Amino acid sequence: MDANAVSFWPERRRCALGWAVLAAGLVGCGGSDPEAWGMLHGHLSADGDAVHGYAVWEFYAPEWGRRGGEDRHQCARVLELSGDAVDVDVLANCPECTHVWELSVADVDHDCRDSAGTAPALAAMTHFALAPRLPADKGIGEHPASQLSALWSWDGASASPAGVVWDESLDHGSPSSNPDRWTDGRRYVLWPGDVWRLKGSALANRAVADTGSSD
Repeated sequence: MDANAVSFWPERRRCALGWAVLAAGLVGCGGSDPEAWGMLHGHLSADGDAVHGYAVWEFYAPEWGRRGGEDRHQCARVLELSGDAVDVDVLANCPECTHVWELSVADVDHDCRDSAGTAPALAAMTHFALAPRLPADKGIGEHPASQLSALWSWDGASASPAGVVWDESLDHGSPSSNPDRWTDGRRYVLWPGDVWRLKGSALANRAVADTGSSD
């Protein structure tokens, strides 16, 4: 691998409980250590046919996968997302998708002292999509009866899991009239279903995403 490249892929098998549980050290992710772990969560708002919000990468030291613990948190990176609705058929592998937005992504801030986590590839998502809750997302999130499955596209043609979304009002005991639907004017929590194994020692440069095997 080029020293200036980063590869990353999601790992759901051991880490489906969400970022807060993992960060607290209540469960870890076994297997060999990557160079860093990443989780991507955020908030998104429905604005007519558009979507707007923020996604946050949280980065953890390699040993966090075995031990967990917030003390292994290294840094965070905030991205601003804006998207316009496009035809759902743009993502060929997501026949279940009911909403798809083409994204513009902008860096807002980060507190990473070196290049780790600032790779352009980690802000290269091209689309965001929603579907009725998919079987693969069973057990993820706080409100399973009122959640939608969320998906990213990193190549503009295919979708990969992003986790789930739910109406933020559910967290405050005052749900909207249709909490299981994407509704104009509502704000939604984006809860990750995956952690990401990150490889590449010089992560600040242009990079290639690899969503295949971790070998």
